[in-house]
Amino acid sequence: MKKIILAVILIVILAGAGTPFFSGLVAEQMVKKCFSDINKRYADAGSDISLEIIRYDRHFFSSRIEWKLRPGSLKAVYGLEEIVFIERVTHGFASVVSITSLEKNKWFKEFVSNRLNGQNPLEIM
Repeated sequence: MKKIILAVILIVILAGAGTPFFSGLVAEQMVKKCFSDINKRYADAGSDISLEIIRYDRHFFSSRIEWKLRPGSLKAVYGLEEIVFIERVTHGFASVVSITSLEKNKWFKEFVSNRLNGQNPLEIM
């Protein structure tokens, strides 16, 4: 009886310890599916806007995702060929939290340094 209780306790502890890893796996699958669905919807609508995952580095407690938005014909309106986003994702035991940054974009870095004295006002959660 003691062995069974000890085995159950050990299984619960191992399952709890692996929760951040599994939430990271689920988050990665969801992100990739969302990107695929969004690109399909844009294509079905005849739009040339697209999203692309450049890098997806998943670790045990966190992930780092680099992705870009290509505005297609809207480039003429905004003057941007692409917008690069950096996502820093934390896999918790009960949640996944993502913070998005525009730090990879030259135009954004210039704006922050020239107009905002280096103080980045934008952090998307």
